[in-house]
Order: sequence, then C-alpha cells, then structure tokens
Amino acid sequence: MKPNRNQLLLLVALISFAGCNGRRTAKEYGYVFYESTSQNQYLLEDSRELPFSFDEVRSDKMALGSLHALSARILYPNSKGGRIILVGDYNVQTQLFRIQHWYLQVPFIELTLENRLQMPEEIREIKRVSLERTDFAKERDFDPKALEFDPKKYERKESR
Repeated sequence: MKPNRNQLLLLVALISFAGCNGRRTAKEYGYVFYESTSQNQYLLEDSRELPFSFDEVRSDKMALGSLHALSARILYPNSKGGRIILVGDYNVQTQLFRIQHWYLQVPFIELTLENRLQMPEEIREIKRVSLERTDFAKERDFDPKALEFDPKKYERKESR
C-alpha cells in the first residue's frame, strides 16, 4: 500500500517535531579524570576539557555504575581523554552529562598496585587486551557478578 500525500506530510511533521523536542543525539567524548578534591572529571571535545557531572537521574544505570566501579588500576592510566570514551548527551548550561554507554579502547594499560606502601619505581604498567569482572568493584547498586553485566560490552578494539 502506497502512502498518500497527507500521510507523508504527517510523517515529515512528526519527524521534525521529534527533532525539536530538546533531545540531542548521543555523542562520543574522551573521558579525562584527575585525582582531586575539586572538579576532577572532564569531557574532551576538540582538545578542550569541558567540566561536567553525571546526570545521576537520567543516565543509564549500568553504564554509570560500571564506570564508577572501574578499578583505579585501570582508570588512572587510561583517563587522559583518548582511551576511555563516554557516549551520551552533554548540557553546556548545566554541565550535566547523561551517559548512555562508555567503552575502553583495547589494548589498555593496567598499573600493578600490590599494596599502598609500594614505591613509585615498583609500579609497573601491563598491557591488557580485555576487561574482566575482577576489574570492577561492587559499589552502590552495581554488582560486577550480576548476570546482566558483561565487561566485554565496555571494551572496543582500537581502530588504526
């Protein structure tokens, strides 16, 4: 059945209206994280660091929970903006980021942190090719042992 002219006009109007409802399409940003007591999270866009906080209410719970639970051994060496990529919507006015997904480019670096008394020269970097459940801690409402959590969902092969 071929749509008539009125149906096509209605379809165009609905598509146009959907585009004007304030929703933005998800975009990818590099994730920059600093160890600090003040602003410590930034989105990297065109070499600019944009300060942000996560929109805790509207964000995907699994994506947000798993990122918060990612081990410091992996977070710290990979959070300079090019390895961990956040996918979502950034509101410039409120500086809130609604995360829909994130991924870590593989291979990635893990720091060997045996204990808190380890000297800096004793810390080594290991190149790893995949995330495991043990790379995540149980935190808040996130459990890395939950059946619905798949760490492979949060890794992506590096494109050359």
